[in-house]
Amino acid sequence: MDIEISLEDAAWGVKREIAAPMSINRDHPIFKREGVNLLIEPDISFADAALSGEIKVPTLFGSAKLTLPEGTQTGTECRPRGAGLDRPDSRGEGDLVVRVRLNVPKNLSNERNEQLRRFAGCTR
Repeated sequence: MDIEISLEDAAWGVKREIAAPMSINRDHPIFKREGVNLLIEPDISFADAALSGEIKVPTLFGSAKLTLPEGTQTGTECRPRGAGLDRPDSRGEGDLVVRVRLNVPKNLSNERNEQLRRFAGCTR
């Protein structure tokens, strides 16, 4: 990334521009950077994945709601356009890449376990 800095020589009143190459590489607790795109990987419930659900995802400027289609699988990507970083060539913005992960419950109650077993029997 180049940053343009204007300096003015106090003695001569001459403005000079310099290009200072810099690399900013910081880990972010929510977003991963992929060029000008930002990646997030939210967990979704089985019900939201199977039946079409709405999830709220963070953006750089707040949050956005995304509607998942029925039958969403782990790894499915949605791309809100223009919600990423500014392009260095000033030709728009990158995207926010939302790659969902299915959150499978680990400790089901006996009742939920039995409901899931009945459901599994119906789908075979």
